Amino acid sequence: MYSTHYMDLLMQNSPWNLIYFMAIPVVLAETVAITELLLPFADKRSNLVKKINRVCGILGGIALSRA
Repeated sequence: MYSTHYMDLLMQNSPWNLIYFMAIPVVLAETVAITELLLPFADKRSNLVKKINRVCGILGGIALSRA
C-alpha cells in the first residue's frame, strides 16, 4: 500500500515529479558509479573524468537530499 501511495504522489504532476525526484538523482548516481570505475584507468593528464565525478557527486547529493 505504501509503494502505490508513493507512486501516486510522484505521478500527480506527471511527469515532472517523476523526473525531478527519480530520474535525475538516479542518472547522477549512476554517472558517479561509472566514473568511479574509470578513475583508476584515467590518464593522469586528463582531469575530465575527475571533474565529471565531482560535479555529478555534488549535484547528486543535492538532488538526493531533496528527495
